[in-house]
Amino acid sequence: MFEKRPKLTVPLSTSDLWIDRASFLVFFLIWISVFVYYPGLPDEIPTHFNGRGEADAFGSKQSIWMLMGVFSSIFIGLYILNKYPHLHNYTVKITEENALKNYRFSTRILRVVNFLNLLLLAYILKTMMTPHEKQDTELGSWFSPLIIIGSLVLIIFIFVSANKLNSKQ
Repeated sequence: MFEKRPKLTVPLSTSDLWIDRASFLVFFLIWISVFVYYPGLPDEIPTHFNGRGEADAFGSKQSIWMLMGVFSSIFIGLYILNKYPHLHNYTVKITEENALKNYRFSTRILRVVNFLNLLLLAYILKTMMTPHEKQDTELGSWFSPLIIIGSLVLIIFIFVSANKLNSKQ
């Protein structure tokens, strides 16, 4: 079921280090902002948004902790998974010859996706924690289409780039 792949340590480039540093900075800033703003939140905050980005369900402000737990688990899980590129999925058979370039590409994509997830969390939390009087509690009608189109573009980019990477001999 699982093919035996080379276990390599992928050397980090400068851009990899910057993405990791920016991710951890955003991660800690999000946690700090939640701790700072949480006490001043009303007891009821928006907890769900419809396709137009309008708040259509409200719940306890404690739901922020569940959201933080889920996103933190994803962030930490992806960060740890990035240490084991031989476990990632690939569109080609991984050999000694192509392992390093495919592992480097896969770990970079995972870093970028992890960072984008943090930005998504930051935006959702900002919308949930902004007092109703200061905004319409809307993510915006552009939010859902942007996430869907952005995800599709990222998937297409990954497949095209991976094919180009592996077509070079």
